[in-house]
Amino acid sequence: MANRSGPGAAAEAARDVARTIKGLSSFLLILHEFPDGDSLGSNLAVALALEKLGKSVTVASPSPPPERMSFLPRFERIAGLDSPGELVAAHECVFLIDCSDPRRAGLSDEDMARARVVINVDHHPSNTLFGTVNYVDEAASAAAEQVRLIIAELGVPLDRDMALCLYVAVSTDTGGFRFDNTTAGTHLLAAELLDLGVEPGPVGEIVQDTRTLSSLRLLERMLGTLSFASGGRIAWVTVTRKMLEECGATDDEVEGLVGYPRMINFVELCFLLQEMPDGTTRVALRSKRDIDVSEIAKNLGGGGHRKAAGCVLDRPVDEALRLVLAESEKLLKKGAGSAGPVGRR
Repeated sequence: MANRSGPGAAAEAARDVARTIKGLSSFLLILHEFPDGDSLGSNLAVALALEKLGKSVTVASPSPPPERMSFLPRFERIAGLDSPGELVAAHECVFLIDCSDPRRAGLSDEDMARARVVINVDHHPSNTLFGTVNYVDEAASAAAEQVRLIIAELGVPLDRDMALCLYVAVSTDTGGFRFDNTTAGTHLLAAELLDLGVEPGPVGEIVQDTRTLSSLRLLERMLGTLSFASGGRIAWVTVTRKMLEECGATDDEVEGLVGYPRMINFVELCFLLQEMPDGTTRVALRSKRDIDVSEIAKNLGGGGHRKAAGCVLDRPVDEALRLVLAESEKLLKKGAGSAGPVGRR
């Protein structure tokens, strides 16, 4: 069943997912690699709801979730994904949330072939509609908005634990309700979650304002690599394995650092190149105004949103830089965005 939701279709899509869930008993929920707040919060909220229905639930992650999110209910029960094929075969349903492609969840084509039912709930325009049931709504600010509808269709009363998970999910994916994906519906959901006892102050302090010393040392090193092109309209930074090792930082601590070059007043498009342990390069892209960086990601085998996208390139950092920079310059030449302040640094 394929369904890419649009206006008015979200409720029916949520009902399709709920009907499928009710006919199954065991679920494998897999986070995407380097899980962010939306991936963690949305998956944990669904896990809590399924367990209230008496379902058997396993939540797994292909990479360690950030320790600063350990206050989330059920966090300590997130398993590793050492043998994905075996885990898939051991459950009736594979449930992927906030994941545009199974490969982002560490699943190969062979792994997916062992799945009996796949539920795909996502809000990325680049979603490949890989599920048995697909609920893809590009208008949702976060997968958490979709999850809230599914939980309602399941008839499970929302409690404080589920509300906390969903609040972390929606607040992180909207940048603390600052990004332009924030809608009136987003604020209505936040209000409902606050009514259930979520305290925005303590949550914001942990999620938005708390960092490890190693991540700040890494930030200092990363900013030392800051470079520009196209008269300052494009900026990029690099994180190498050596930098991570010397700062005592882990890969999950790179999450969010791409936002720093984006803060520069004259920068319109920026990216972060992260050297991975296997020699590949992970690329995070961000933009301002009406520049669609998902075009760059898609051309390089990735995906995402207009102003936040990414990909993984099977090549070292220096080669990845040439590719991403060429695509970025090509995008700006198409007329996206306004002319930057040439020569400013």
